[in-house]
Amino acid sequence: MQYLRRSCIDVRRAQTERRRAEHRDGRYSANAVMTSPDLFSLVFSFLPQCLHTVALLWPVSKAWRNEVTTAPRTTANLIAAPFSIALLTTWQAKRLAETWAALRWERCFGEAGEAAGQFYNPSCVLPLTEPLTGLKRLAVADTQNHRIQICDREGLPQLCSSPCLLDDEDGLPKPGLFNFPAALAHDDDSLYVVDATGRLLQLRLVDLALVDAVGGRGFQDGQMFGAGGLAFAAGCIFVADNSNRRVAVWDTAPLRWRGVVGGGQGSGPGEISYPVDVAVHSAPLHPPNPKPPLPRPPPSPQPLHPHPHPHQVHGLELFVADAENHRIVVFGLDGIFRRAFGGEGTAPGQFGWLSGVAVGRCGRLFVAEHTRLQVLTLQGLPLQVLHLPGAVELAQIRLTERHAFVVDETTHHVHVLALDGRVPKVT
Repeated sequence: MQYLRRSCIDVRRAQTERRRAEHRDGRYSANAVMTSPDLFSLVFSFLPQCLHTVALLWPVSKAWRNEVTTAPRTTANLIAAPFSIALLTTWQAKRLAETWAALRWERCFGEAGEAAGQFYNPSCVLPLTEPLTGLKRLAVADTQNHRIQICDREGLPQLCSSPCLLDDEDGLPKPGLFNFPAALAHDDDSLYVVDATGRLLQLRLVDLALVDAVGGRGFQDGQMFGAGGLAFAAGCIFVADNSNRRVAVWDTAPLRWRGVVGGGQGSGPGEISYPVDVAVHSAPLHPPNPKPPLPRPPPSPQPLHPHPHPHQVHGLELFVADAENHRIVVFGLDGIFRRAFGGEGTAPGQFGWLSGVAVGRCGRLFVAEHTRLQVLTLQGLPLQVLHLPGAVELAQIRLTERHAFVVDETTHHVHVLALDGRVPKVT
């Protein structure tokens, strides 16, 4: 600003002296305007300051693109962003980039081992909240240790299931135990686990005691092969049955086979090659109408279903992470294909090897790859790319209202990230 004021004063002073000389010589006219040499002098006086501003902002723009890559959410932000940054200092521009970020890495915990609080190739972390006490905990699928660990949000162990014991005859787990737990989901009082044998198990949250077990390894209905992530919605469990190229659907009261979503290997609409994780968007797709509805006559009585069939639920979407096709495939809970987005690559909105997907209540999609996380809109518009420090093989990502949790299978860590509440919701 000081450079700008000084340049303007110099130009005005030169104009005044010239007009006084013209008046003395009798050549002054009331219609005289600034001549071209004065205009050029004004432009060239601003040029050094413009170059200086670009030199200051270049490191910030580089860090903005590489470290935390974000995109404005509206056309107005897209148009105004270059002009706003040009008028800010380096520190202010960096703060502006941070306010657009939705994820911020906080800490990680865990190490390799078999003791309580240690993990070996964990595949999933699930945040839990007690409905009565409000106690917040974490459930970790400790895969290579064949157990489930319950710890607090700081990583201190509180409860651990019994490790799996293999039968000497066929090498399969004994009844009531699971082998290589791969994914977790929960409702108010139960924890659901899928393991490498294709079984879906229901455990009590209070003591991790077995309640029920269904399924088994195979390719038929009621069987799964190489099951991946889980999601609970509308009284049903959705399982990424990756080797069968489909999403298996199970009813939860009691556990029983319901059907499949998707099917058929390929890259066409509705086809899935290798699903590794699933997520359900449980918020309304459209904001409610602020106007009160008009009075209507009472509807005729209909039979009540305590656990509705997923085909009867509207306004929900199922997001499937298709690793081989490097894309996100979206279905309605009626099983009808809606859209797909992504593609192989490293640019924002493209994916390498997908490993996890989750949908936040804020209306954003969180996608995990091996070394980075991406935040997108529900339509696939990229908002942020975040590389985690020291990440090698990230797995499934799960969310709360204020935090995101993701495990690294190779480093045996659980990463904790903060969800920045300053970012407006995407509609």
